[in-house]
Amino acid sequence: LLDKQTLYGKVVKGVLDRCKKYNKKTAIICGDTTLTQEEIDSINASVIISIKTKGLSKKESMRNAYSFLQERAKELIKKIT
Repeated sequence: LLDKQTLYGKVVKGVLDRCKKYNKKTAIICGDTTLTQEEIDSINASVIISIKTKGLSKKESMRNAYSFLQERAKELIKKIT
């Protein structure tokens, strides 16, 4: 889950901070996010893709996480290439 705690010390935040320091683009694939657009903008991520999409329950996204992760990774590759 990409959430408010992410902004205050999760490993993801450390990676994002380091990428910002060296002017590197970053992409995140997460299970879900509860961040507002303003919070997303503040973390310096170029792309954020959630495994759980609208219309997909948490239970379903967890049950099929591997296949959804593969799908989201393909989406990410298309967005950054």
